[in-house]
Amino acid sequence: MVQDEVEEFLDHCDDAIQRRRQFIRASQSESERCAFRAEIEILYGLRSNGKAALTTITKHTNECLRLFDCGSNIEDLPKVPVIELPEIPFF
Repeated sequence: MVQDEVEEFLDHCDDAIQRRRQFIRASQSESERCAFRAEIEILYGLRSNGKAALTTITKHTNECLRLFDCGSNIEDLPKVPVIELPEIPFF
């Protein structure tokens, strides 16, 4: 479930980046193009955070599976890390 939410977040980031690129191509104003480029940089940062969260989730899942395979009880498995993704601005 959490992994699906992170993947959806990454898809939203990609969509927002593509939308900004379309705005840049369509814009006649250099100041607007600069603003859209700045928004793209922010979106790339958010996307990077989402990828890091996905890596954390994958590592946690693999660790739980390894421990479970070694005979650990479900109660003994590490807790799921808290992942908080921000709202995607400008969308």
